[in-house]
Amino acid sequence: MNERVVKVLFVHGWASSAAIWSRCAEQLEQMLQPVTLDCDVVDRGYFGDRCKEFPRGHFDLAVGHSTGLSWLISQQHASFDKLVSICGFTRFCSGEGFAAGWSPGIVERMCRQLAKSPNSVVGNFWQKASTTRPGHAHPPRPLEKPNAARLQEDLQALPSIDCRQQWTSLAGAQLVIAGTADQIITAEHSQLCFGNQRMEWIQTDSHWIPWTFPETCAALLREMIEVS
Repeated sequence: MNERVVKVLFVHGWASSAAIWSRCAEQLEQMLQPVTLDCDVVDRGYFGDRCKEFPRGHFDLAVGHSTGLSWLISQQHASFDKLVSICGFTRFCSGEGFAAGWSPGIVERMCRQLAKSPNSVVGNFWQKASTTRPGHAHPPRPLEKPNAARLQEDLQALPSIDCRQQWTSLAGAQLVIAGTADQIITAEHSQLCFGNQRMEWIQTDSHWIPWTFPETCAALLREMIEVS
C-alpha cells in the first residue's frame, strides 16, 4: 500500500524567518497522521547567513504569512492546488482607490532608518507586531544579526506590491486567516484586500498568528487539505 504524502509550502513575511512556522507545522503533522506531511519552508535570509529560496515543483497546499502571500502569488517556481493567507495582503500601501494599508511615506522612512540602524527598525517592527494580551505567546526574535541588504531590498518593494488581480484569478480553494486587532495588517486592510473571500477571524492583536495560535492554524490547514 502506497503511503499518502501531503506536500505543503510555507513562506514567511518581512523581518521574520522560517522559524515562525515551527509550532504550526508540528501541530499539522500530528493532526494529519497517518498521512505523511512533507514540508518545504522558504527562508528569505533576513537574519544571519541562512537563506532558502523558493523550491521548484508542485504542492498540495501553499501557505503565506504576511508578505509571504504576495511572494507566493507572484513567484514562478512553485505551483500549488490550494492557497492560505495568514495575516497576508494583496496590496500593502494605501493609495488611489485603496484607502487601507500603510502610508508609502512610512515605508520610505523605515528604509532610510534601516540603512542607519537595522536593529532598531527590526526591533520596532517586532514590537508593533507582537501581542500585548496576557497568555498570547509571540515568537522570540531571531538572535542573528539582521541582514540589512535583504531587509532593505524587500522593504523597498512593499509600496509597489499589488497582486489583487492575480489573487482573484487563481484557481483552487483559498482561505484567509486574519487577526481582529492585528497592528500590521488591520481588519480593515484585510477586508479591502480579500472582499468576499472566505475569512477566518482570530481574536488577537498578534501579527504572528502561526506562532501564537498554532493549533487553530493547523486545524484550518488540515481542513483545507481534506477539502476535495
